[in-house]
Amino acid sequence: MNLYFNSMEKNYLIYFKLFLTFVIFFNCGELFSQTYTNTTPGTYTIQVPAGVTSLQAEAWGAGGAGAGNNGNALKNGGGGGGGYARTPNIPVSATTSCTVTVGAGGTSKFNSSNNSVTQVHGGASSFGTTVIATGGKTPQSWEDFSNSTSNTGPTGATGSTGSVTYNGGNGGYGAYPGNNYSASGGGGAGSSNNGSAGSNTSNTSTIGGAGGSTGGGKGGNGRNSNIVGLSGTSSGGGGGGVAATGYSGGAGASGKILLTYSCPTYSLSNTAAQTTSPNNSSLITVTGPTSTLPVGTYTVTYDLSSPNSATNNTATMTVSTAGTGTFSTTTLTTVSTTTITIKTLSSGSGNACSSALTANNTTNILIANIPTIVVTGNNITIANRDVTPSTTDNTNFSTVQISSLVVTKTFIIKNTGSTTLTLTSSPTISGTNSSNFTVTTAPSLSVASGGSTTFQISFSPITTGTKTATVSISSNDTYNSPYEFALEGEAVQYFYDSDGDGVLDDVDVDDDNDGILDVTEEANCKAVSGYAVNYKFLNETFGTGTRVQINTTYDATTTYCYQDATTPTVCEGSPNSTDLNDGKYTVGPTAQIASWAAGIWWLGGDHTGDANGRMALFNASYNPGIFYTAKITGALPNIPVTYSFWVLNLDRISASGRLKPNIKVEFKDLNDTVLATIYTGDITNDEIWHQFKADLNLPAKRF
Repeated sequence: MNLYFNSMEKNYLIYFKLFLTFVIFFNCGELFSQTYTNTTPGTYTIQVPAGVTSLQAEAWGAGGAGAGNNGNALKNGGGGGGGYARTPNIPVSATTSCTVTVGAGGTSKFNSSNNSVTQVHGGASSFGTTVIATGGKTPQSWEDFSNSTSNTGPTGATGSTGSVTYNGGNGGYGAYPGNNYSASGGGGAGSSNNGSAGSNTSNTSTIGGAGGSTGGGKGGNGRNSNIVGLSGTSSGGGGGGVAATGYSGGAGASGKILLTYSCPTYSLSNTAAQTTSPNNSSLITVTGPTSTLPVGTYTVTYDLSSPNSATNNTATMTVSTAGTGTFSTTTLTTVSTTTITIKTLSSGSGNACSSALTANNTTNILIANIPTIVVTGNNITIANRDVTPSTTDNTNFSTVQISSLVVTKTFIIKNTGSTTLTLTSSPTISGTNSSNFTVTTAPSLSVASGGSTTFQISFSPITTGTKTATVSISSNDTYNSPYEFALEGEAVQYFYDSDGDGVLDDVDVDDDNDGILDVTEEANCKAVSGYAVNYKFLNETFGTGTRVQINTTYDATTTYCYQDATTPTVCEGSPNSTDLNDGKYTVGPTAQIASWAAGIWWLGGDHTGDANGRMALFNASYNPGIFYTAKITGALPNIPVTYSFWVLNLDRISASGRLKPNIKVEFKDLNDTVLATIYTGDITNDEIWHQFKADLNLPAKRF
């Protein structure tokens, strides 16, 4: 899907969701040497194991496809092999994740509906921006890539990024007329030399080029019979061409990512358990040397003894400070003393680093008849001493207009213990900005076993900025008293005080301070057909001139990758280039901003006719994202708002068989509540600008 926008007059959020299925493989060798291997095309987030501080990244780019044949064949060339790149000793941290991309093999598909061939090059494989192996190219059936020295086509991948790089082998080319065999694909590059080229056509057969000595895939042989071309082999082999009319070329092989690193040995010096009540979990605290219990996220595997017996239970443990970690057991149902034995600590995606524990890994858990306090917000448990406010559990009040808007959140205190829970007092609020938060509805002080009580906290700031505070609840739960968690809210001013009386316009009933209510003035004006004035809250034109980022006029944002005219970038596994590939955007006066755009994309300018007028151009992502969002200031209560924008499907009429954009526009208030939603429906590739308009009447106090 390709689309771009111009002249947006209200803020909106746009989401596109496409789903990919993928498989990840983990290969574990010796105890301290681990590898992550992935050959399935896509982009993945990899969690670094705790204690791993560096790794080696290797990448093989995908192969290009052999040329398909629609009857206009001259050479039937083979696809180029993918490139190779390697960089050792890359610094990494368990507190951050890494992004890897496996390139998809190129294709050259024959389309019987219009007798055409759709050409897609092999994709790049990458580890972040540090290691990038470019993909091989897919030739058109009529292209002659021969030269006077080697008679091989320049389709093999070049320009990879890394400490060590090798090129993919070039695809061979066929002959016309006479020897009408199709050419083979080139081999993928190996880890110690370039991939060899595919052979050119002969009177007898064609032979796919061999891959490099390690890891490079062989190119697919060309074919002269009535059958599709042979695919390249992993990793990165180019596909074979096909001479028979009406058949697709052999697909290029997908790329590959290989990460190699050393794992530490995890160990403990002590294990302790918190007393709990029946039908609750117990908080387990483990300690150890900082070198054997480093910062990171772990999977804990443990056993429980009778009568709460369990085998190979797992829990997630986050170690924020090296040497100490906590996790919660599963529910313990029976009053008893139960022994917990921690068997293994594992870390990283797929538990890539793992250590079996044999010492200081057991303790007793006392399950007794006691009260147990649990606090939830929005039906989500808020952990005791939680310091990370979130909108999902009501601890983050989001954005609130100062002086005029009060946001109230509801919390529930539950007693999951077996005896009565008694609160010492109503919840208290402390901290730097405690005066901005108020307990407006108090809970009951006594909560029976299995019972609950609610309380409410309101956020009503009077000055702008981020406001924080801490809630504290004291009770007879000796193991969780006080029960504390952090609050946060963002105070903003989006409305004006036009008459300077200290009351913002969204709640001021007399904006000009003349003693006559605004509603009366409005009615009188309408009664005599008075003059109405339109006010533009947002008038986004993107200006004129050369390419720039999205925030040309307003403080607008997007989740797309910006692509300028000179600096190559990688986004969603696209090759490291200046082309506007999937997941990229730019703001400029022309859509001819990719090497392949001339044959597919819009050749005209923006809808105003200004040859220098900018447009926002987006090549839709395979991952959900936001095209454009901006905040509106100064809206008034219950005043009609007209929203409009111009849009054009970037594909030309001749670009058949491609997905059409269907745009979703959302208006949200400061608490992220959706006020209105608009859909454009499928926007056809008719090379015509379309204007979409909607008349809205939004509740301004919630805007």
